[in-house]
Amino acid sequence: MPSFGDVPGKGRYRCVICDFEFEIKDGEELELCPLCEGATFEKVD
Repeated sequence: MPSFGDVPGKGRYRCVICDFEFEIKDGEELELCPLCEGATFEKVD
């Protein structure tokens, strides 16, 4: 499961705490969730 600081690759991710969804590009690092400061995410298909 991707977490804060990882560079998991392009895609859409969801915070496992509050379900906030966002997209990142290739090479971008995962930041803390802007809503709840959660640090763990799952990739959304």
